[in-house]
Amino acid sequence: MCIRDRLWAEQQRDYASQHDIPHYRLYAAVLLGHLQRGMGDLAAAAAHYADAEAIAAAIGYLTYLPELALHRAWLHVLAGEIEEGRDLLQRSADQMEVAQWMGANVVLAVIGLLAGGGNGADTGSDELLTAALIYHTEIDAAAVVCAVHCYLALVAFRRGRIAQGQEHGNAALRWLNEHNLDYFPHWWHPALLAEFAAHALEHCAPYAHVLHRLCVHHLGDTALGPLTGLLLSNEPAVRLRAQQVLDAIQQTRFTDLDFVRDPHTRAVLMQLLAEHKLRRAGLPLLFTRLTTAERQRAPNATLVAV
Repeated sequence: MCIRDRLWAEQQRDYASQHDIPHYRLYAAVLLGHLQRGMGDLAAAAAHYADAEAIAAAIGYLTYLPELALHRAWLHVLAGEIEEGRDLLQRSADQMEVAQWMGANVVLAVIGLLAGGGNGADTGSDELLTAALIYHTEIDAAAVVCAVHCYLALVAFRRGRIAQGQEHGNAALRWLNEHNLDYFPHWWHPALLAEFAAHALEHCAPYAHVLHRLCVHHLGDTALGPLTGLLLSNEPAVRLRAQQVLDAIQQTRFTDLDFVRDPHTRAVLMQLLAEHKLRRAGLPLLFTRLTTAERQRAPNATLVAV
């Protein structure tokens, strides 16, 4: 989907360039930045946002510059450069309109959650998120509302407010379920969403199927740490749900042997596959079961080869 959208955006950009339509070029550059960000190429996204900023400045569309600063700040956050992201938002604050400020609230709240490091020290994040939730609910920005509910749930779970966390978590997951989605495009931070997913898998059981898709299709290895912690739960049902998601993530990883670094081990495995002594379809389950350590869940290719 992202590749198709990127090609469409590139066509729009080229058409706008050929026919000298600067506003179309601007929006195409922003869209390309969003798409590259979603695909994980932060450097390419930054380059597209820089192009958009140059176009906006050239045509005098100065009120759009804070919007671009907001997206550039989010790139800093995704790259782990939270102080740079915070500084960029603060420098752009005086020029922001209400909608831009509400988006900045979400980013600043995420910065607070990251700085808190999972120990609940995220003072102010819930106030920022609550203001953003009210605003985006009023303008019916459903995807942003979903994101904000996820982060409010995470704040509540971190602080031990389980009922409040369930309320926000269920609201987000209900919307995703109703729209048959397992991803939202705005303010998706993999590490924080993985932490939210682990809490929600424990406390929002009716939507375990949504969390399963979210973890397997989008979070992948990022979810392994938080989910592995659930294997120590006193609740058998929680341990089972976590194990099912962990197994599904592992099964998506080992359909090829690129991760096997030792060339001799890889050659042995390829020979066993060629001789039909190993079935490629069975490799994911085999690698899932034969791990170096249960807590690390690291595939032991040498053990499989032996």
